[in-house]
Amino acid sequence: MRVTLASSFQFMQTEIGRINEKTADLQKQAATGKKINEVSDDPTAVRPILNYRTQIESSDRYTRNMDAAKTGLKNYDYQLGRAFDLLVQAKEQTVAAGNGALRDEDMATMGKIVEGLREELLGVANSQSDGRYIFAGYEEDTKPFADDGTFNGDDNTRTLEIAPGEEVDISVSGKEVFASTTPDNIFETLQNISTAMKDPAIEIDSNDVESLQEVMDTVSSTRADVGTRINRLESAVSYREKAVLDMKEFLSDYEDADIVEVSSQLMQQETSLKAALAVTTKIGQLSLLDYM
Repeated sequence: MRVTLASSFQFMQTEIGRINEKTADLQKQAATGKKINEVSDDPTAVRPILNYRTQIESSDRYTRNMDAAKTGLKNYDYQLGRAFDLLVQAKEQTVAAGNGALRDEDMATMGKIVEGLREELLGVANSQSDGRYIFAGYEEDTKPFADDGTFNGDDNTRTLEIAPGEEVDISVSGKEVFASTTPDNIFETLQNISTAMKDPAIEIDSNDVESLQEVMDTVSSTRADVGTRINRLESAVSYREKAVLDMKEFLSDYEDADIVEVSSQLMQQETSLKAALAVTTKIGQLSLLDYM
């Protein structure tokens, strides 16, 4: 009889220990919201959890980079839009200057207007973002265009990896946009036109008119290309965000605790503990009677 009571008592002590251990685990789940807090909780789930976390972190990094790149490209789009508007105005003045009925004073006024447009365009070409010259290539600390229009940057462009092995250009070459015409760049071209307007003895060179149109076409096509790149980045960001949501859902299935279920199990464990303690107390009482 004593052996049976002793065995029962030992069994109940073990059961109480198991209940307390289970209760502690459930309490940790309730506190952290995670059903896996240690490797030992579910060794088979550790690898997929780590894989999903790594992929989510990588995707978030790609998304942050692409958001920054979109902001930069939208600035290029804005500045190229400004440049195009200025060139359109210069073209209008140049076409109007072809009217032989204009007085010398009117031509001189138009020349000053073109000169002002040139200065504004030079400001666009020397635009900065966060203290960096956006049209200077890799030489972003160097003012790309001198007052006479000389290009001092380089024609390199920056790229961004938006997925493993997939890159997109995130900058625009100032040399390609503003200094690709021959023999003069756009600033020399506008200066030539302005000078011809202000001096009755000089005719506007048809080559300068052609160069002006050529740069307008370049700015327009470059801006369209920038728009395409922005759309590509937006699509890539949307894809990444959807993928991250899916991965977070999968990750949640592996590691997130069902708080309602955890609360229910805690109540069950509390009931089981009370019952086990009651049985243990009863066994103890029977053991005392057995000695009497």
